[in-house]
Amino acid sequence: MRRYYEPQLDARYANANLSPLMRNEEDALLATEIAADWVVRFPDLPAVVEEQLIDRLIISGRYDILRLASHTRLISTDHDRRRNWLSVAFITDFDETVRTIEAGSVDTELLWHVWDRTKRGQGAPGVALSPLQLEWLISRFRYLWPVASPPRDGWSGDRNAWDATEHINHLIRRLGNDPSREATILAARLQ
Repeated sequence: MRRYYEPQLDARYANANLSPLMRNEEDALLATEIAADWVVRFPDLPAVVEEQLIDRLIISGRYDILRLASHTRLISTDHDRRRNWLSVAFITDFDETVRTIEAGSVDTELLWHVWDRTKRGQGAPGVALSPLQLEWLISRFRYLWPVASPPRDGWSGDRNAWDATEHINHLIRRLGNDPSREATILAARLQ
């Protein structure tokens, strides 16, 4: 298996389809071990390939590896890679990442990357975000993505203004469904 994939990764082949390996829950331990190795050994992969490794490590809770890798990847000049790693850092090292984000302006496209890194498949629970992380996302992105409805005559894609509305509403529901005192205080602060 390594002999098949590693030459593709070494060549930065954008069509290296790691999905069968990375999404196979029967071999999750092996996939996690391989993803941990590859995310370190191949630091300059195309975003679409790197996302598959990142998602495997997030699902497996290997935040330690992702946190370390994110420190060197946040300087990428590839906008998608940088946003992916910023979303990883948001998940794994919230306080430091928020300081970095807020030192500049919040990129509207970051919403999609955080969404992609935290959602799961049909019926599976998403990545657990703290009430503070949820509140930060809601408070920043609700102004960058005002409420929108889909057009009546149809549309295409899944990164439209109305999709942002749906995602932000989902975050609000997640915060509202959290019975903790912290979540209650933060939800009230959003009003």
